Amino acid sequence: MALVVLFCLYQYRYLTYPSVPGNNAQYPLGWWGWIDQGLYWKSAKAFAVLDLRPASHFYPPLYPLFGALFLPISEMHPFYLVNLALMAGFFLLVFRLFRPHLGPAAAALFTLAGMVGYPIIGLQWVVPWTSTLGAFLLAAALVLLDRFDRLRHSSLPASTFATNAILFGIVVGAQIPVRTADFATTAPAAIAYASLVVAMAVGNEPDARRNGIVSIGAGAAGFAMPVLFFATFNYLSAGTLAGTYFQAVAGGIGFDIFQVPERLFSLLVASQVYFLEFNADWISVIPILFIAVVLAIVLIVFPEPLFMRVAGLMMAVHLIVYASYRDSVPTGMFRYFNVHYYKWMFPIALGIVAYRLKPSAFGRREAITVATGALIVLLVASVTAQRRDVPILASTSEDRTVRLDVQQPNAIQIIDLVGVKAPPESNAITVETSATIDGRQLFPVRDYRFVANEKLVRLILASPQNAGSVEIHLSKYVEPPKPGWTARASSMSFRLGLPFAQQRLDTSVPGSPFSLPPGGAH
Repeated sequence: MALVVLFCLYQYRYLTYPSVPGNNAQYPLGWWGWIDQGLYWKSAKAFAVLDLRPASHFYPPLYPLFGALFLPISEMHPFYLVNLALMAGFFLLVFRLFRPHLGPAAAALFTLAGMVGYPIIGLQWVVPWTSTLGAFLLAAALVLLDRFDRLRHSSLPASTFATNAILFGIVVGAQIPVRTADFATTAPAAIAYASLVVAMAVGNEPDARRNGIVSIGAGAAGFAMPVLFFATFNYLSAGTLAGTYFQAVAGGIGFDIFQVPERLFSLLVASQVYFLEFNADWISVIPILFIAVVLAIVLIVFPEPLFMRVAGLMMAVHLIVYASYRDSVPTGMFRYFNVHYYKWMFPIALGIVAYRLKPSAFGRREAITVATGALIVLLVASVTAQRRDVPILASTSEDRTVRLDVQQPNAIQIIDLVGVKAPPESNAITVETSATIDGRQLFPVRDYRFVANEKLVRLILASPQNAGSVEIHLSKYVEPPKPGWTARASSMSFRLGLPFAQQRLDTSVPGSPFSLPPGGAH
């Protein structure tokens, strides 16, 4: 029944969503005109004619390769059956995880709720994304880990353990040619599985030792298969075993582990504090899923069932990895559907929380842990930012060039050009810009980005910078500063406030309650 509901919702969105190719006569290409989807389509069509040129394949190859198989059926809808099968498969895997712990009805209900309860999340299973295949692989890894954990003390033949291990190796290794960064997300599952296998292999029981040794070999063989496929594809396409995708992403966008606290705050708690856009964070748009994910991570203190603990660790790793992307910003979370990165965790988080709140399993320890988890949720929801203005000694503008002299020594992270007009599309107003601090050239996205609202244009530095002189060349999409514009430079710091109070903060208003004047509090 649940699969029928999923199919009906999938079909309804496919028939009614305007960006499905062919649904809008004015834009018949639909999502093939988007950047990512257009690149998947280009790659799939190249595979169909055995074109392996690197110019035809930007993303890792496995997801587009599945699409290529269905191009003869429908050139405009090659991922329709692929996504439908992966969505159904993901549901069955998560249902399989939680059915023994919640019962069939509750397991189906919470899995459905996490997948399609919020329409914006349900849509991410319809739109072509590599994360749909990635989600299936992550769920499969948890199922195989759970199966091994339950069977490792049994007297089943070595072939059973070998089959489980080779499948586990395949689904872990397959993340590399699907979503290379998500390979890090599988690390807790891989480490847990490997630890159990090694413990068997060095144990005293002969049968268990044999099963452990067989599992090590089978798991390594399974892992090698997709890795060798990826390396072969890279060599044939680009002449290098590593390929060009990860290098292009790391070099063009980059990662910064030090931005993780600020970025998690912006993505999950209050999008507008740094990025000026209200209602682009998890608390505002998907509050139930926000609470579930935070609780699922907190609940890793429980050792059993093992897969729940590992899943919570995987969620924590996943959030940290994606918060370290310099291009991971709240303005893209729901507007550009970056929430698809996280869709795999929502039904699993709901299932974990439902299990821990189940009356039959709710003892004193569970009550204390859940209460602690609720307190942590409130603490996370109480984090806010405090802005300290830095004195600007002089500010001038000439056409679209702005020059500022900042009082030293002071670190700054944001510069507001108040009264300057621009469209609120950070990608558009960040291109064709330049910025220097004390003569040192900064690079768009990697070092800074622009955002805007109806009051101002804001320069956000990737990390606080000690600045004396700042020169900014604005994009052609930004109107030249007109008489009466002003500049405001500030540093930012975190503090605790009232729960959810940061949702109302407007950092574009001078003198807001969380701002400190130059020099600090008085």
